[in-house]
Amino acid sequence: MDEADTPAADTAEAPPLTPIAIACDIVGSQAKMAAGLGVSAPTVNQWMKEQRPIPQEQAPDIERLCGGAVLAEQLCPKPRGRWTRIPDESWPHPDGRPVIDPARPTVQPEPSHAPV
Repeated sequence: MDEADTPAADTAEAPPLTPIAIACDIVGSQAKMAAGLGVSAPTVNQWMKEQRPIPQEQAPDIERLCGGAVLAEQLCPKPRGRWTRIPDESWPHPDGRPVIDPARPTVQPEPSHAPV
């Protein structure tokens, strides 16, 4: 068997898993994730396919369901406001439960006019 007859090695690497894919793997399936969140399985599938963004209100619940292995900040990196954590001993993350502080924008606004 010469080199032309040998099957080509699969050199293409699989794309990295998204945070929601990792969370679903940890929970067991998309259906189990949907049941744990109280949403439909097609909704989770749309998140997986990036056809619909993960609502920022769901991100902390997903974090809790997967035991903190995937963080809310990874699931929803651009919330309306800024992620912060408040102490909560029952939460799997050592810094506490994730919450959004709407008073702290993620981007500082540009001044509306130059100083005189």
